[in-house]
Amino acid sequence: MENKNKNKNKKRVFHFLNTGNYSGAENVVVNIAQLVNNYDHVYVSPDGAINEILSNNNISHISISKLSFLNYLHIVSKYKPEIVHSHDFKASIIAGILSSKVTSYGGKVIAQLHKNDLRMTKLSVLSIVFCLILKRFSKVIVVSQSVVNEYIFKEKLKKKAVTVNNVVNFEKIKRESLRFVVDNYDIVYVARMSDEKGPLKFLDIIEQVNQRKAVKVVWVGDGGMLDIVKNTMELKHLKNVIQLVGFQSNPYPYITNSKIAILTSKYEGFGLSALEAQLLGKPVVSTNVGGIGAILTKDTGLLTNSDDEFVDEVIRLLNNQQYYLFKQENAKKRSKKINDISKYIKRFNKIYEES
Repeated sequence: MENKNKNKNKKRVFHFLNTGNYSGAENVVVNIAQLVNNYDHVYVSPDGAINEILSNNNISHISISKLSFLNYLHIVSKYKPEIVHSHDFKASIIAGILSSKVTSYGGKVIAQLHKNDLRMTKLSVLSIVFCLILKRFSKVIVVSQSVVNEYIFKEKLKKKAVTVNNVVNFEKIKRESLRFVVDNYDIVYVARMSDEKGPLKFLDIIEQVNQRKAVKVVWVGDGGMLDIVKNTMELKHLKNVIQLVGFQSNPYPYITNSKIAILTSKYEGFGLSALEAQLLGKPVVSTNVGGIGAILTKDTGLLTNSDDEFVDEVIRLLNNQQYYLFKQENAKKRSKKINDISKYIKRFNKIYEES
């Protein structure tokens, strides 16, 4: 482990994550490590895109081949962190089942759920196992109340859950948005190419928009559905409409140089990219899922599961300057109100202290 911030007087928080990717949950962990600085934070995950992010942000990283019971046990036994902070379902289930390995030396285990999961809404292996290990966590942090409300055993989760809305380091993303120059776009879409993000719905929306108004679109992200996306773009004649720029550790220049942002997720815990887009002054049009309703309103963009309403809103934002400026201004105001960093720090300090 390269521990860049080690301080023997601080409690150590080991953050366990399932992959080396860099997306919403990983972004949240980086923010926690930077903002909640009364603790030494160590990021435990496989290698991947996250390595560069952690290095650039001076966050210690323990690299593992994969997140498994054996590797988790090895790390916990070797370092004995005062707080284990597990993120999302696989890490939380491993940490919960092996919680006695941490509590035996006085440590505490916290779980954090960054998203809603359809498997949690019904009887499934995941929902049942998570229910059985709930009592082993000191706290379960959820990024929106919808994570609790949609869980089939929500009455059990309520006893352990504490809601902490995500925040964005606004000064940092403003600086990052100026790091390099990109083309101007009408629409930006920042999302992994995975089913939960609704990439095929996004392509349907863009096809309909482009039939009514020629648009220039940029897609920031990659993933397992890349070939399907490319084939669908070919079939819909969108190759010259949508520019695929792949994963970007800094997506903010693309957001800044676009007029509006779109989200087409099937489910979300919080919708961090919506908050980021609004902070950078972009109205957001999104599917109405998960916690996104706590971020967007009809005055800042639109929440809808109707393709017709979705397309109409995009067209109106692009065609009506007065309408656009009204929503842009409200997006900035609302996002700054939601993005309460001092409250966020206090919440995490309290959670860690009580743990």
